Amino acid sequence: MRFLEMMYECAVMLVGILIYGLALIPAFALIRWAHGLGFPYVVFAYPAGFYLFIFSLILVAGMVKSLFIPKLKPGTYKFSKDKHVYTWFLNRTITEYVLLPFNRIIFTNDYMRYLCLRLFGVKLHYSSVISSSYISDFGLLSFGKNTLVGGWAVIYGHVESEPGTLILAPVSIGDSNIIGGRSNIGCGTRIGDNNIVGYGVVTGVYCNIGNNCNIGAMTTLTHRVLVEDGVKIGKCCVIGTGVKIRKGVRIPDFSMVPDFTTLNPGDAVNGFRIARLSDTGAPLSQRN
Repeated sequence: MRFLEMMYECAVMLVGILIYGLALIPAFALIRWAHGLGFPYVVFAYPAGFYLFIFSLILVAGMVKSLFIPKLKPGTYKFSKDKHVYTWFLNRTITEYVLLPFNRIIFTNDYMRYLCLRLFGVKLHYSSVISSSYISDFGLLSFGKNTLVGGWAVIYGHVESEPGTLILAPVSIGDSNIIGGRSNIGCGTRIGDNNIVGYGVVTGVYCNIGNNCNIGAMTTLTHRVLVEDGVKIGKCCVIGTGVKIRKGVRIPDFSMVPDFTTLNPGDAVNGFRIARLSDTGAPLSQRN
């Protein structure tokens, strides 16, 4: 097993050498041509060659990924025996070759960002802005029109549910959404249209958020939470596993909804808020 791991690491390094070598050819040719012209062309050739290298790197890595690396398939896999785990590793490695060293440059340029995400497999409309480079498993991500993903947001299409087990599941975010900075969207999550997901919101795996919802800052939706259309959840709430929040429900700030609860319009959600405040030792005057 150790020998196979070493062979895999060597193969990954060779792929990296190939990708970077091919990407350097246009920049090298430009600089060599500029040296023949002399000053001042050679001065501008070096920064131009740097950007040309990044652009070429995106193209070459995207082509290698599209032509030679199998696409990610949703499912549950074991590290010890499922070959698709290596496909996932290769997809991530090639993506990181480009994004880890140059993500700040790529994600501040609309054209390079869009080209990079599309070539690496993200389903993305040009009108959407993905400001965060902390996204992964590009072949499992989908964004609609006019959607904004804030800086430092984390969106992954995988999770290691237990040691040695890998879950791959698509993440779908629809049209006209705002995903706040430093939010964390778990794999298998679906977000509909016209939603606001606040700063620092965390969703677990397989959450489903409908349309026209507003989720307050620092709220946590744990696993398999269903949020129907028109729901408003306040800030700093904790929504337990398997909770179903029906259409039009309003949940106040600092609420805690227990696991596997179904909330309907008119339910006394404020009772959860009182219980949460009592745990913090807040005075009675603040528990209403």
